[in-house]
Amino acid sequence: MHAWSASWLVDGGWALLCGALGFCAKAIFDSAVKTRDQINLEVWKVKARILEQRLSGFYWPLFSALQRDTLLWQKVFNDLRSSSGNAPAWLARFSEAHQEAFSRKLEMDVLIPNHQEAVRVIRSNMHLANADVAFNQLLGRYVRHVDVYVALRQAGLYDVDPIDVGEEYPHGLTEEVEQRMLSYQEEYEKLLRGRGVTDLRDMFADVANGRTLQSIASKGIKPFSR
Repeated sequence: MHAWSASWLVDGGWALLCGALGFCAKAIFDSAVKTRDQINLEVWKVKARILEQRLSGFYWPLFSALQRDTLLWQKVFNDLRSSSGNAPAWLARFSEAHQEAFSRKLEMDVLIPNHQEAVRVIRSNMHLANADVAFNQLLGRYVRHVDVYVALRQAGLYDVDPIDVGEEYPHGLTEEVEQRMLSYQEEYEKLLRGRGVTDLRDMFADVANGRTLQSIASKGIKPFSR
């Protein structure tokens, strides 16, 4: 065999070997990138699902119920009870007996059931709240307040309120729930925007219907490494 032929074979073999090694290296690199992106996507899904459940299962419904609590309390105890001294002018058209009847009806059929709905959210979904000790104690005080309130009315004690037996409504509860809700909502929105979700109004409508992650996938949003 001529020397140039042997040299060509050696050079050609090295070229083929280097090409094969390069191909393998690229395949390994692509596989590693794909695996990393898949892991990132799965981590993102877990974070999104946790925040979605925390908001839709606990903070949003609880905050809504507490806001309604405040409005109903104002109506029952301030507007409709002449003894409060804050009755609106239109209430003068009703007799005192009618005022009392309307107040009692709102209290028993609307205010107390709304209290009980808030307590149901707390008891059923407390595990979603990510509550610290102080917040947990605040929620516990609200639950006790409602339990005592319901017991007093069921016992026919309409002139005795929870505050009279040491179970005052925990002041600052609504504000604390709102602050935490807004903080988690901001975190959730930031997480969605990080994956290219910009129409958050549609996304929150999807949250309400329990189909957020499915909706994101349907929009063709692709995973990317961060």
